[in-house]
Amino acid sequence: MWFILLILPCAVSSVVETYVASFGCPGCDQWVSMIEEQKADFPNITFETVEFNFSSSEQVSLPYTKFVDKVYPYPLTSDYLHRWLSDISHGRSFDLVHNVSVHDHWYSGFKYWVHVLSNDYPNLEYHAKRLPSIGFAWTRMENHTFDNSVVYKDYTGSIFVRNDVTYIKDVLQRLLPPLIPFDEAESRAGRQILQYFDDSIYVVAPSVPAYNLPNVAFVHMTGEEDHAVRYNMTAPSAWLWKRNVEFMLPSVDVESVYRWYYGIQYGSVRPFQRLSLAKEGDLSGDEVWDWVRAREHAFIFEYASDETLSSCRAAVSDMTYDVGQLDMRTNDHESFPEWSRPGMIHYYRSGSYVGTRSCADAHTFLPKEEL
Repeated sequence: MWFILLILPCAVSSVVETYVASFGCPGCDQWVSMIEEQKADFPNITFETVEFNFSSSEQVSLPYTKFVDKVYPYPLTSDYLHRWLSDISHGRSFDLVHNVSVHDHWYSGFKYWVHVLSNDYPNLEYHAKRLPSIGFAWTRMENHTFDNSVVYKDYTGSIFVRNDVTYIKDVLQRLLPPLIPFDEAESRAGRQILQYFDDSIYVVAPSVPAYNLPNVAFVHMTGEEDHAVRYNMTAPSAWLWKRNVEFMLPSVDVESVYRWYYGIQYGSVRPFQRLSLAKEGDLSGDEVWDWVRAREHAFIFEYASDETLSSCRAAVSDMTYDVGQLDMRTNDHESFPEWSRPGMIHYYRSGSYVGTRSCADAHTFLPKEEL
């Protein structure tokens, strides 16, 4: 009698445990919800939520999540959580930048990756922290023919090599195609890479021509996407957002789009929509360009409370140049940087934006003899 032994593969699931408390843990519910949203992306991971035992001698800050003996080390954000879970799912080391040999297959599971080969270690951590969905690695190459070689995998899955790269930003922009599909722009990795462009122009039409503006990303929408329908982005049209200021051009023609874009940079294009409310003693968003262009030197500070209003007024009280004020609760302006906030002041010279600093540092914009 013959017996046939069947050996069935056993799927081994990784277990991720999250420790929470039903009281005294204000961030627990939000963190658990964030994990719940990502479960579908990692079917080979088992997720468990555990009530922390405060009678134990272990001192922890809740919530905390761990895999085996590895505690989640990153900020409690969706993008960082996804990267950590992806590392577990694909069996990768828990490094934002991998230090590898040239033959290592470190890039498993990454749609986009960048591998630098050089004698000296480049500063990749800065970029890896901004781009947790992108794989980064470095390999030491002594006596290399070039200062560096950068190997990267782009949107199409193709692998390219560039030598003697001065700015890694140039490579990161090349990860996305010249005309970026809307779905990719909205993806986790796409959103992160778009940070490396100065602006993103959304062109809406079933088909559009090729565009090429330095440091500008072009995102293609057909006009049938739910987002386009919801926000009435009809074809043909081009859209650009700077802060909460919206610009729209009813065309996708190349030259028209270029003129429109540069007009926005020079402040000669009127926004489609801008938050602006006139108030006595203040500038409104719509008045900013006319006001700064009427002065050789002009300063505008942002405020959103009595505290930031009084502190900025005190900081600039002895300045000899005109200083305007803008209530950011009811106004906005496209010339302000994305990162600026109430309590900051913007300097314009000859009608052009120069820079932004805190109100306390306003005097450092100009030499003392000019103040």
